[in-house]
Amino acid sequence: MKSAGSREKFIQILKQVIAKFSEVQLAYLFGSYAKGRAIPISNFAVLTVNASSHILHVHLKQKINKLAGL
Repeated sequence: MKSAGSREKFIQILKQVIAKFSEVQLAYLFGSYAKGRAIPISNFAVLTVNASSHILHVHLKQKINKLAGL
């Protein structure tokens, strides 16, 4: 299991990345990262609400993966 510090670090990275996308109206983290039960092979699950969700999803995923070292 990843530590609570890892979870908090991931949430901070997520907030930083999402803040760069003004078109994001709402972001919701769910799954193992949100519950604090992520393990090294866990992926992250984020719901974003905006007008062009597919394009934004790809960009967000790339940036989060890079910053979080995933």
